[in-house]
Amino acid sequence: SRVAYDRHTAQVLIESRPYLAGADWNLNARARIRPDPLGGREHLALDQTPNLINVDLVHLYQEFTARGLNYGPAFRLADSIEIDGDNRAVISLSSGANSAACFLDPCVLDSAMHGLLAVLKRRPPVTDQSYLPVRFGRVRLFRPGTAIEYAEVRVRRATVRDVQSEVDLFDGDGRIVATVSDLRLRATPDANAAPSTPRFWRQTERRLSGPSGAPSKWSDP
Repeated sequence: SRVAYDRHTAQVLIESRPYLAGADWNLNARARIRPDPLGGREHLALDQTPNLINVDLVHLYQEFTARGLNYGPAFRLADSIEIDGDNRAVISLSSGANSAACFLDPCVLDSAMHGLLAVLKRRPPVTDQSYLPVRFGRVRLFRPGTAIEYAEVRVRRATVRDVQSEVDLFDGDGRIVATVSDLRLRATPDANAAPSTPRFWRQTERRLSGPSGAPSKWSDP
């Protein structure tokens, strides 16, 4: 028997043939080696980041509202948001907020993304820009239906037009529940901002004598 590995396709082949028979090799099993989908992030290590900066949630949601992002109670599930530099945040989520009817509660995921918006406030030139999610590159669910109590978000790239980021969701013991990779957010206009150029409409009625040959009703509109 023999084991062969193709580094181009990451395939592993296990083959065999009768001893000293000179026959062709018979395929017994085939497998593919893939990278660890968790990338070493199986647990959330809060003790390794002691210098997190706590965000004032009341002020943060007031800013969201001022920009036209009116999050109701069902989407305000973050108990705390702590920022690590200008590209990472850890969010503590309400433990009783997860819906038992969902494998992955969308309200919890949305609340985790509020940490991204808090991080972006510290990254010029996108400090004053609002963003909304428009694309999920890949969502991996490892523990369906598990209550999510923590989230870690990371900004990979940010411009005034769009943002590329990642989200990891954890249970109360810090075990990973789900990951979102290649999450894209796109800049959205400030719903409450005044238009950059004034817009108005004015209409004035005026009786016209009209040139000769004009329709008769033009003289008495």
